[in-house]
Amino acid sequence: MFKDTTWAFTEYLNLKNIECTENLNIPEIIDNRIIESQVYAIAEFNIRTLGYDEDMNKKLKSNVGNIIERNKIYIKRLKRFLNKLKEKRPKSEFENKLYKNGLECLDRGSKCIDIIYQSDYIGLIKRSMYRKEVCLGSTYYNNLNIDADGKIRIRSLEKCCYDMVETDIVYFLNKLKKMDSKVNLVKLIDDFCNMESLDKRSFKFISALLSYPYYSMKYYNKFIINAEDYSELKSLKSLSRAIKKDRYNLI
Repeated sequence: MFKDTTWAFTEYLNLKNIECTENLNIPEIIDNRIIESQVYAIAEFNIRTLGYDEDMNKKLKSNVGNIIERNKIYIKRLKRFLNKLKEKRPKSEFENKLYKNGLECLDRGSKCIDIIYQSDYIGLIKRSMYRKEVCLGSTYYNNLNIDADGKIRIRSLEKCCYDMVETDIVYFLNKLKKMDSKVNLVKLIDDFCNMESLDKRSFKFISALLSYPYYSMKYYNKFIINAEDYSELKSLKSLSRAIKKDRYNLI
């Protein structure tokens, strides 16, 4: 589990009251208190590891900018796909739904990317690199929690990397978007920014990333690559599930 990390790195974490362990207290019921506690745990991990500049067995990699570049690639692929579908002219109900929802997805995704750059995205990257911000990468309950005494417990460091701290909260909140119950994302984003002393640029950046129709884009990306493996019924169900997960729009 920790074979890719050196003793020095785990010792560094121990000094910050962060323990690597298989034993996590994973909540059975997720309510507002549990969610707010997890947001606090994420912020605390970022704050405690801020400035780490030692090496692991292989140097702690940098993922700065990777999410945005991936999202831009999804947009380009979807745009090409929709142009081809338009030329061919959608014939079935399935193709019409693919095209209609694809246009909505493309429009929303493009707006999100525009807002990300308007929020001084490059400046946020420079801040992240200057401060040597460390992200856990996997911040859901099955990999991170914090005890009442303040000790942070982590199961895996596999996705740990240098990145903008905003991406850790985006990962967690994207997971929450799958839940059927209503989640107050705006409040959670605001709480996180206050905990980490981040400004309005970060709030806009996080809101735009969470509004990006990630699950729909992921669906279209898979469909474009493996269209022949999808039956219409299976595809419609998958698309409907993706649209439901992407129901939160904060822009």
